[in-house]
Amino acid sequence: MSSQNQHREPKDPNPHKLSPYPLNTPPVVVNNVDHANTVLATILSGCFIGLDVECGVRKMSEKELACTTADGRRKVQLAELEAAGPEGYVVPWDDTGLSIIQIATATDVFILDMKKIRADLNKELAVPLELKRILEDLTIFKCGCGVQCDGRYIWEDLRLQTRSFCDLGFMLRIGEPEKYAKLSGNVSLQDSVANCLYFYLDKTDRTGHNWGHGLPSPTEDHYEDMLKYAALDARASYDLYDPIFARFVAKELHLGSELPFDWFVFNFMNGKSIRSQLDVDGMECGWAYTVCPWYRGGKFSGYWGYWDTSRVC
Repeated sequence: MSSQNQHREPKDPNPHKLSPYPLNTPPVVVNNVDHANTVLATILSGCFIGLDVECGVRKMSEKELACTTADGRRKVQLAELEAAGPEGYVVPWDDTGLSIIQIATATDVFILDMKKIRADLNKELAVPLELKRILEDLTIFKCGCGVQCDGRYIWEDLRLQTRSFCDLGFMLRIGEPEKYAKLSGNVSLQDSVANCLYFYLDKTDRTGHNWGHGLPSPTEDHYEDMLKYAALDARASYDLYDPIFARFVAKELHLGSELPFDWFVFNFMNGKSIRSQLDVDGMECGWAYTVCPWYRGGKFSGYWGYWDTSRVC
């Protein structure tokens, strides 16, 4: 029998038959600016939150399309931001791909439907002020997996510089390097939930919903499914922080030395993800994570070897 005709069973997405990850708190859908500022004002400096975004396709400007490199597009974006002046950058909402921002706290999950919020924004206001405050606050850890993409989406669409974006997958790898030594990229949110919370997080979007249009209408059949799908990513990201951080601390105790937080925390400044560090004066500085000897070309290259040697970064 030829290989083309052999019947193969599809891969079981939940091979260990874990229980589905529960959403114990109904998500709060936010559709206007006042509501957004009210609920987000409860998030104070010094805390951590779960953060995720849903996006469609972003329409680039003609000047961006004329650029052949990411650095070239970034220069165009910076020029647009500078040209906005003191009035602030006006988001071209009809061209944006970012449609949903999900934020989880200890008690709530907020689903910010940016496609609806935009209709309530004044022309002079780019985004809800409390959202801007949270994203730019260095003391609020924004937790998620694969945060490089999320930080870039937020910059390109909203021109906001997300700071202290904590990549849980990176932190988990540093805490358990032997377990993930053969993994070339990041630990996914689904795998992190299975390995640390012992639940199955279903990431299958069965409806084929176009997130670029925002949330579906509440009258549509799959509205509740999509709402839960969006909320679970933020909820899981919040719930993962404590158990993953505990494993990270356990690794520090085993090594007898403190591991730097800038190994798993990123800032997104000028459209580029950088490592976080404080200089001798306590001011923030940073450099491209791609120059770091333990992470290069999108792969972890023996970074555990830097635990007991002099680290360059």
